[in-house]
Formats: sequence, structure tokens, C-alpha cells
Amino acid sequence: MLSESGPARAERLRRAFVEVARRLSHMPGMGHTRADLTERPVLFWSVHDLLVAYRPDTRPIEIVRVIHGARGPEALRRELEA
Repeated sequence: MLSESGPARAERLRRAFVEVARRLSHMPGMGHTRADLTERPVLFWSVHDLLVAYRPDTRPIEIVRVIHGARGPEALRRELEA
């Protein structure tokens, strides 16, 4: 999937996000914490090469950030604390 671009990739990502949002809304605790990245009350879930940070305690769940997973830990920490 990394080698593709354009509308086909965008549509696959959109479908993946819709499916993940659906699953997380039904089972909001299925993500994992990342104490190495943030102390905020968020959980994380991967979608392809992206990392979704979300608040499982809100209804509906609140997606806080979507970050590219290839970023290093320092960059991820800065992004999450912004």
C-alpha cells in the first residue's frame, strides 16, 4: 500500500478509518496506552502506517490525533502534547 498513491489509496484509508472508528465505538478499550509518548488519557490504535490517538472515555470517542507511524518517539511526543 505504501507504493500506491492518489484516489485508490485515499479510498482504502477512508474505508479503514471508518471501520476502525466503528470498532472503537463498540469496544473503546481495545487500544493500548503509550506511556513512553504521553501521560494524557488516550489510547492508540494503528491504521496502516498511521497511529490514531483517541479518548475512550468520551461518547462518541474523540480522536485526538492521527500521526504517521514512521515518526520518531520525540516527534510523536511533541505532536501529542501540542
